[in-house]
Amino acid sequence: MTFARRRPLSTKQIKEQTVFIHTANDDRDVAAPRRKPHRPGLGPAVAVSAGLLALTATVGAPVAYGEDVTLVLGGTGLSVPNPPPGFIVGGTDKFVTPNFPGFTSAHAQGVYTPEQLYPLTGVSSLTLDQSVAAGANTLNNAILRQVADGNHVVVLADSQSSVVASEVMRLLAALPADQQPSANELSFVLLVDPDNPNGGLFARFPDLAFPALGLTFDGATPPDTIYPTVVYTLEYDGASDYPQYPINILADLNAIAGFLFVHPTAGNLSPEQIASAIELPTDPSYGTATTYYMVPTEHLPLLEPLRALPIIGNPLANLVEPDLRILVNLGYGDPDFGYSTGPANVPTPAGFLPTIDLNELLTDLVKGAQLGWNDAVGSMTLETLGSTFSAAGTGSPLDILTGVTGISAPPVPIPTIVPGDTVGNMISVAQALGTNTLANLSMALGINAAAFLPPVQLGVEAVTTLPWVNISALLSATDALAGGDFGGFINTIGALPGEDITIGLFAALMFADNILNAVTADLVAFQGAIDGGLEILSAFVP
Repeated sequence: MTFARRRPLSTKQIKEQTVFIHTANDDRDVAAPRRKPHRPGLGPAVAVSAGLLALTATVGAPVAYGEDVTLVLGGTGLSVPNPPPGFIVGGTDKFVTPNFPGFTSAHAQGVYTPEQLYPLTGVSSLTLDQSVAAGANTLNNAILRQVADGNHVVVLADSQSSVVASEVMRLLAALPADQQPSANELSFVLLVDPDNPNGGLFARFPDLAFPALGLTFDGATPPDTIYPTVVYTLEYDGASDYPQYPINILADLNAIAGFLFVHPTAGNLSPEQIASAIELPTDPSYGTATTYYMVPTEHLPLLEPLRALPIIGNPLANLVEPDLRILVNLGYGDPDFGYSTGPANVPTPAGFLPTIDLNELLTDLVKGAQLGWNDAVGSMTLETLGSTFSAAGTGSPLDILTGVTGISAPPVPIPTIVPGDTVGNMISVAQALGTNTLANLSMALGINAAAFLPPVQLGVEAVTTLPWVNISALLSATDALAGGDFGGFINTIGALPGEDITIGLFAALMFADNILNAVTADLVAFQGAIDGGLEILSAFVP
């Protein structure tokens, strides 16, 4: 079943046709239009929309008429509330005010949206498509309300909320010109945008969809938007800076590592790191309202696990990094850069192979080997080794697992101990022991059971969606060949292995996430049952 694509409400319509939501921190009523999420096939998003209204309200101090207001959205799976207060203030100060003077954290508000991504944010969470639909509906209404109040707006969006902002750009562009906010009323700042035109994962593989997971790659953030926009990308981030030539598996693996180690750090960038950002070239024929910046990443994310090894980790990583960086960068088309050097505003899908000068490549690898040796020797000083050694063992393996997964044991029940009542005390202790054991067992069984569903859905996609993706690409290549476009034929056929590798790597990441959760739950439950039991017994027998 499909749904017709609806147009968003205009500023005038939002005043005429509203449902009122009262927020805890706002004395006014918040206008929310009577409209459903516009994305096709999102019935479940409509079903949960009522429950999301309280979560997705715009919250902040009342803003006076005619203010410069920053609306801040968080990223996938952050704390509740999302965005956290620290990002509302810090993100505005670091990313908005320098680009749009006058927009300060004093008038910044959080727009609370789901920002969920099934199954990575939990098996009971919304799919990406549902989450983006709900978020776009909320942000669109928040913008139109502020504009109707006479305020000027900058939207600060991080990660998934950049996808939400991109969808809102499309919604507003679909309105008649006289109903759109003007270019001097609305602007955007996007961080690590998966829709980044030349580098975003969703732009590298536009229109790729996995129905069983509710996951659609929606293409590029509109480069021709009329609204002044600033896009910050982190080098090697697997979400916003994915290799242009994904047949390079080293580049793909490094991007996956970047998704884990680089992508979550955008909001924590220092002013010095932001100041080091490189302004990327653009093609004016695709649009002139957006400025794109690349923030360099010091080390390859792929080597972060190696660097975590005590004593030998850094020297070994320094030894191989210069040459490995060259090979990784070839996945972006140039051994000197960890990002595509073409115009940043030109939507650039994945390709087959870059042009490589073998003589230059060999020369670079020889120089890289020498540089790696020097860096490795230089990092083996007594001071460096001593600090590395002292940093080792800063937590047990289970501590690390619980920190990564967020899984913890249930609270330990406390038995009621009455002096002199031996029988009653023994019964209370027995009840507490039983409750503690069953709570830990139930927690572990629940997480283990939930861990089986996503792999089954991944299997369904592997035997349905993936073959069709390849068949569709072959048909497109055949059409190009029939039209005399031999280069297009080669590029389309050649890009297929890279696309399949990318799908396989992210599927493996999802599978590993579920297995990690299940194993952690089992270990936490075992330790929770033992530690909780000892704590309960100690109350009875000090």
